[in-house]
Amino acid sequence: MKGVAMIRIALCDDDPHFLQHLHQSVNIWFTEHQIVSTCTDHFSARALRDAIETSDFDIFFLDIEMPEIGGMELAKRIREALPDSVIIFLTSHEEFAPDGYRVQALRYLSKQTWQKYLSEALSAAIVQLQKQETGSLAVSHYGSIQRVPYRDILYIRHISRYCQIVTRDGKTIQDDRGIRHLFESIGDERFIFIDRGAFINLDYIQKIENGEAVMTNGDSLPISRRLLPQVKLTINRYYGG
Repeated sequence: MKGVAMIRIALCDDDPHFLQHLHQSVNIWFTEHQIVSTCTDHFSARALRDAIETSDFDIFFLDIEMPEIGGMELAKRIREALPDSVIIFLTSHEEFAPDGYRVQALRYLSKQTWQKYLSEALSAAIVQLQKQETGSLAVSHYGSIQRVPYRDILYIRHISRYCQIVTRDGKTIQDDRGIRHLFESIGDERFIFIDRGAFINLDYIQKIENGEAVMTNGDSLPISRRLLPQVKLTINRYYGG
């Protein structure tokens, strides 16, 4: 993120009239909240696909259903090129909502009610972008200290006499403190317990399958039977489902 002083937003939809309406509403919100932004980039699906590799957008609004390339495919490409960007889906069909968290979409807005929820979605997007820059965990192991940004943590689990911190770049770091202590130290809504010995970062859950949380790096973590209903509910709420 380039700082709260400038937010770059990309809009992608195959309906020019809807794009214009969305553009106006987004600009009004940023003006009212006194946040400088640029929301002049309107893309077809194909144009956005070609621009992703060289772009530096903070927030993407994507229509899921487009004739050339689907929004879900675009979101996967965005995640590979810009892992810290915020994705907000727009669609007329709610059956696509459960797929949103597979690409770490922040919100899923219905085209029938998007105006009602746009303000909350943009507020959440700004909070997430700010957290990516400021939040970090001081990891302690045998007297040495290192800081790990919250945005880099996939999950933390208790193993034997220490906790294992797994990051999105493939590193595994050990911490001597208890798992409850680490959870409370982070104090971030992105992290939830899935078992008394493990908590995950919701930004990196790909799916729930056979009672396990499958993370974006392919790791599968068992979810306790007691917590499973609450975990599913929290994920759906987090991704606007």
